Amino acid sequence: MLQSQHFTFLRRSLIPACAVVLLAAGICGRIARAEDGYELWLRYRLEPDPAMRAAYWRECQAVVISTPSPTLRAARDELMRGIAGICGRQPDTEDRGAGTIFLGTPAEAEAIHMLVAPAEFARLGPDGFILRAGRWHGQSVLVVAGQTEVGALHGAFALLRRMQLRRPHIHIQARLIGPH
Repeated sequence: MLQSQHFTFLRRSLIPACAVVLLAAGICGRIARAEDGYELWLRYRLEPDPAMRAAYWRECQAVVISTPSPTLRAARDELMRGIAGICGRQPDTEDRGAGTIFLGTPAEAEAIHMLVAPAEFARLGPDGFILRAGRWHGQSVLVVAGQTEVGALHGAFALLRRMQLRRPHIHIQARLIGPH
């Protein structure tokens, strides 16, 4: 009789309690796996305002790098990942005219060299960068450039930060010395 009561107790209280614990552990495990350290640090959420999202997309339809170095490829890939997350659309890697982002250094890209005066680059440190909205062949474009490729990489993250802070790009005239 005692053994039967003990079994009934286990069946009615301990087994459901274990099931709840296992279910909770499974849900928490799923949540923990959904965001790794990279996602926690570099999370790009879809812009909730359709008008702002459309404005960003008009300015960020393509990301063109000046040379296919590992640093600039990493910067381009992060920009594309961020733009896709924020705008909900994947940018191109070829110059599309309007909406192109030129990413690199003035020594390697004609558009960057023409849109940013050499004297501005001379004032930058090796990690400094310039974010600039301008016109290239009559089209509105963005320049993300550094005196070095590392500076351009810092500029790519700065542009994504501006997007996440919901700042418009159309009037960018930033020159930053050092990674900010």
